[in-house]
Amino acid sequence: MKKSALSGTLYTREYQVLIALLRERREAAGLKQTDLAKILRTDQPTVSRFERGEVRLDVVQVRRWCAAVKVPFLDVMQEFHSRGS
Repeated sequence: MKKSALSGTLYTREYQVLIALLRERREAAGLKQTDLAKILRTDQPTVSRFERGEVRLDVVQVRRWCAAVKVPFLDVMQEFHSRGS
């Protein structure tokens, strides 16, 4: 069976770039995982699973993450695009 270019795996290079970028932005904002979890109304283990790539974030969650660390979503997507090329 042929794999789709849009298949949902957590281990693609692109996804690893995205979660690294989100983690960097959290750290640059001076937030610990527990701080971000409170803002996102979740718990620290969930944030940790996202950052380790164990759980895939959807676009709405990425947008909320960006808002929580006070970085424009489109800026993060542009940087993601640049790094992913």
